[in-house]
Amino acid sequence: MTPVPAANNYAERFRQNIARGVLATLDTIPDDESLLCEDVKARALRVLDHALKVDEAWTGTRDLLLVMAPKMEQAGHRGDWLLRLEDAVKHSRNLDDRTTAAELGMQIGNLYYRLSQFDKATRWLTFSLEGFEEQNNLSGQCIILNRLALVACREEKFQYAAKLALQALDNLKTTELEQANSHYVLGEVARARNMWQKAESHFRHSLKLWEERGSKREIARGLRNLGPALRKQEKYTEAINCYERALSLFAQIDDPVNQAKTQTNLGIIYSICDRLYDALKLFRAAEKVFSNAHDHLNLAKVYINMGINYRKLGEYKQSEETYLAGINIWHQLGNIRSLCNAMDGLGLTYLSLNRYNKAICEFNKALDKLVIIKDEPYYHKLREMLLMHIKQARLEQKKSEHYSFVLDHSTE
Repeated sequence: MTPVPAANNYAERFRQNIARGVLATLDTIPDDESLLCEDVKARALRVLDHALKVDEAWTGTRDLLLVMAPKMEQAGHRGDWLLRLEDAVKHSRNLDDRTTAAELGMQIGNLYYRLSQFDKATRWLTFSLEGFEEQNNLSGQCIILNRLALVACREEKFQYAAKLALQALDNLKTTELEQANSHYVLGEVARARNMWQKAESHFRHSLKLWEERGSKREIARGLRNLGPALRKQEKYTEAINCYERALSLFAQIDDPVNQAKTQTNLGIIYSICDRLYDALKLFRAAEKVFSNAHDHLNLAKVYINMGINYRKLGEYKQSEETYLAGINIWHQLGNIRSLCNAMDGLGLTYLSLNRYNKAICEFNKALDKLVIIKDEPYYHKLREMLLMHIKQARLEQKKSEHYSFVLDHSTE
């Protein structure tokens, strides 16, 4: 009679099988910028769920997590993937693997940034920064400084963002590619301050560094980043060329979220050039992607641009609905500048409908909100715009009342 194996032999065999499974799965992950096919991804996730419970498999598990992370982010995975990464950080800390904990913390922070959950993004990126500081990993620290700077940009803390990016630049060697991200942040800061030539210069510097590296994804992002600076200088043809090149590259590497961002930017130029239906087609395509990826910040941008286009087309009901959807998101995100700008747009929609009181009310509500950011450089410009629109609404309301009186008088 065959003896029954001891329980500990089963356990040992199970651990060995898991470790072998992790290494076998790791061999199936492409080392280029392409996404994971569904079969490979499903297998990798199943293996990880078991492997995170087996200490002996940690070396392979760590490598699998780190190679999958950028591909999962690129594909728009957030919720379940975030939970796995957070479990992996706990596991790495239990095993005293602080290097991996810091690297995974950076990936988690990046995902929360994509989800516009900036407090969580800052918390995880700070955790990662502290880990890199413990290891005297200066390159890792500079990467995190740039990531924290991006969060600061989204929170409209532009002076702090510039400080972080410049701190990273000061500590990076001229040969280090991370300089590209520092220049991107400085370009964003210049863009927020309406310094378009300076923004263009930083974005071009960033793009040049990525082109030297040859990464399709980063080259495409660099082209997209350059577009708004060109648009603001009315270099429309050059901006359109940048966006079209970027879309082609994102399509080649199957990056739907970045494709959607680029479609949004291209749609804005189409809108400026009165190609309104072409613009709306791009906005609707982008809306689906951002909604599926829970990318609230970019979803809000799409809704506001849809509202503008619907208003131009005289489709006021759709304009009101999309403006309200965007306003709701900006309110949740606490982005006062974008919120006030969107409320102004909604007021203009009401003005187009001759709903003067409602328009004036919306403009005044935006003015009340605007006081929160009275120390920001764009405060005065937004305030002047809102006051001008209130004046316009009151003037048109008077004209309407006078016209109604004349009509009523003529029928007596």
